[in-house]
Amino acid sequence: MAPHPISELYDEMYILYREGRYTREDFERLWPQMVEIARKNNDWDLLSTVRLLTPQEWLRDAWQKVLAESRAGT
Repeated sequence: MAPHPISELYDEMYILYREGRYTREDFERLWPQMVEIARKNNDWDLLSTVRLLTPQEWLRDAWQKVLAESRAGT
């Protein structure tokens, strides 16, 4: 059975986090891909691991952007 499409992104994020190298730039690179996978699967719980590893400020800013794009129809 093939791994879930988000698994590789989680792995990359976790490795960076564990090694103390997880930056906002990494988050901003990985986040849109993760949101797209969650959207396609209609499963927002897929993003729960991200909440554990990511500072709340980054998440707040990213969610605001997702909501704005959603309202704009992009």
